[in-house]
Amino acid sequence: MAKFGSSAGMGKATTHRSTQLGTCSAAAELEEVNVAANRLAMLNDKVFASWSKVTVLNLNDNNLTMMGSLAPLVALALRRSEEHTSEL
Repeated sequence: MAKFGSSAGMGKATTHRSTQLGTCSAAAELEEVNVAANRLAMLNDKVFASWSKVTVLNLNDNNLTMMGSLAPLVALALRRSEEHTSEL
């Protein structure tokens, strides 16, 4: 299973690295992406373009003000977080 993020042993992604998330050659094979608790402010469409195999995407605790379309993530499963249930 291909993973990217802190739990994959790659360390935390930085804002600079966020522009490279979708451009690495292994991006099309990713299944789990964990970039939680970073300083990400925006992710454009290019980041998600080749992520059709991603089933888990963790973006919690970032500063996202703009995000591209998640349409390419056809394998993504929606899971409701228990800690934010009262806000729904």
